[in-house]
Order: sequence, then structure tokens, then C-alpha cells
Amino acid sequence: NLLCGSCLKHKKNMLFRMIRSAYIYDDFSKKLILDFKFYDKTDLASVLAKMIYVAGKDIFDEGIDVIIPVPLHYTRLIKRRYNQSALLANELGKLTNIDVDLHTLVKGKRTKAQVDCDGNERLINVKDAFYLKDVNKLKDKRVLLIDDVLTTGSTLNECAKAIKCAKPKSSVLLVPHPIT
Repeated sequence: NLLCGSCLKHKKNMLFRMIRSAYIYDDFSKKLILDFKFYDKTDLASVLAKMIYVAGKDIFDEGIDVIIPVPLHYTRLIKRRYNQSALLANELGKLTNIDVDLHTLVKGKRTKAQVDCDGNERLINVKDAFYLKDVNKLKDKRVLLIDDVLTTGSTLNECAKAIKCAKPKSSVLLVPHPIT
């Protein structure tokens, strides 16, 4: 139930029930995520997923109906060749026997990489970038949204906004690594 200063400041604008990170920000965790995300060390997905599972054990115990990764725009997916959040979601699905939905949440707007934006630009950059292909798939579901990092929460909040249109029972977020 603890919130960082930024979360306290922006709590009223957050469209999800809870967010949890598996790691604290330090040199080791930063390298782990950067290797996973930018240097094709996709084998780290299983290690990261296990840490996410441990950090969110109480969330899984409460019950989750579907795991959804933050999607990439198809042009970024072609360039990177994999969606790191989808890799994490798939590994979590294997650990928990929870369905993973890779297709309902879509990034329909091509945006700059968030890493190239400052805090305010991040909000504008991803505004209305995500939509649901089928809102009925998430109606009354307990949704777990997975991303690889949390910086300002702009991306996750926009995804949660799209998911909220489906009227889910709840939505929570898990990330392996916060960037502070």
C-alpha cells in the first residue's frame, strides 16, 4: 500500500487499481532490463517473469483471469523482432496457467520511443495510442497488464484507459523494473 512521491502526486489520474514492481532500481537491475530489451537477451524473460511472479504473488492469489502485455506498434515489432512485454506475459502464463491475450489490446498509433521523451512529452506521445479489438473479451475480467519498465506510467495509464472501456472487474499492473 506504499506509493512513491510521483504516484501520490498523480494518483487521481491513474486508471488502474494497483501497480507493483519486482525490482528496485539499481545498476544490476538496470543492466538486466537493458540487456533484455535492447540487446536480444530474450532468455532473460523466464528469470524476470519468476521475479514478477514472486513480487505479485498476492495479486495472483486474489485471482487474475487474463494477462495482457503492453503491445508494440507493428512497425516497432518488425524492427525489434520481438515484444519484450509479450515474452514476459507468456512466461507468466506458463508459471500461473493464466490465459495470455496477445491480440485484444492494440497499439494503433505509431509513436516516438518513450525513452526519447521527457515526462510531459511521454503523456502526449502515447495519448490515445491504444485500443481494444474486442471490448467483450475483457468485460468483467480481472486483467493483469504487463510491461517491461515503468518510468512515468504514461504508457501503462493509456493501456489501462483502453482496457477500462471494456468494463473489466479490475486491472492491475506488474513490471519487473521501475525507472526513477
